[in-house]
Amino acid sequence: MVQAEDEAGSLTPAHFLIGERLTAIPHGPETNGSLTKESRMRQKHAEDFWRRWQREYLTTLRSFHDVRQQQASTKFTRGDVALLQEDVRPRNMWKRAVIEQLIEERDGMIRNVVLRTPEGNKITHPIQLVIPLEGDQGG
Repeated sequence: MVQAEDEAGSLTPAHFLIGERLTAIPHGPETNGSLTKESRMRQKHAEDFWRRWQREYLTTLRSFHDVRQQQASTKFTRGDVALLQEDVRPRNMWKRAVIEQLIEERDGMIRNVVLRTPEGNKITHPIQLVIPLEGDQGG
């Protein structure tokens, strides 16, 4: 069972695998033969977990961000309605704006956009903080 209080104060994947931090001394039956066997088994489980974590999850995460970054400059067009991402507000409170202009840099990448807010103000915003509304993505 996972103990409620950990010295580090955080829940780690090791808690799901072995029920405690990886730095903890293995415990179990008091005979040396089974203690060594249990320790090897726990170490193998931890190594297998981390190998799968790196191979499956981290590479998927990296490829997701690569694809998203490549599509960032092409999915916006003038007149699209978008949300302005703000860390200080919850998503349902993000402001809406209309894309007025895509600002292309010297290298051909679009990194900023000019937006018109409902109040009529024009603001320049980084493209990473502009989220297109789903209704506008259909073409």
